[in-house]
Amino acid sequence: CLSQAALSALHEVLLATPNELVEYPDFQSCALATGHREDLMLAACLRQAQIFPFPTTDILGREWFSIRPLMAVSAHQPPHNSSGDTESPQAWNFWTGRGHLFLPCTQKLRQWIVEFGVSFNSFKQTSMFYETWDILNRTASDRWKSLGFTLELSGLRRKK
Repeated sequence: CLSQAALSALHEVLLATPNELVEYPDFQSCALATGHREDLMLAACLRQAQIFPFPTTDILGREWFSIRPLMAVSAHQPPHNSSGDTESPQAWNFWTGRGHLFLPCTQKLRQWIVEFGVSFNSFKQTSMFYETWDILNRTASDRWKSLGFTLELSGLRRKK
């Protein structure tokens, strides 16, 4: 969420940005560009407006904003060895540079998304909204089971 002051500052940066399309932006300054890197360009524009993010993890290194859809949270795991291999290699870029967040907790945690996450990515198919709605309206134990976890006395454990 952006405050009114942050939106006003971003608005000023956007108004000052040249209205000429940049084919190969450097992502160091705000520019009008095409392509699929809108998140990088937004970051450049926010940085230029002196707007900086807060951490997106809790004190255990678990994410509030998931890069994975809700149905895939049990597979969202950090590397299990020093070579960087993971059970879900498509997430290698997510874990890069985050060792300080997950290494202290790898033996304690089995779930790397907070219990009440704010958002989940990959809602490119409308059916994913309905699946998520269905899961979130279940009882807590049924919700965790459907996401691939078992509830034990010591906490949540990912099914093997």
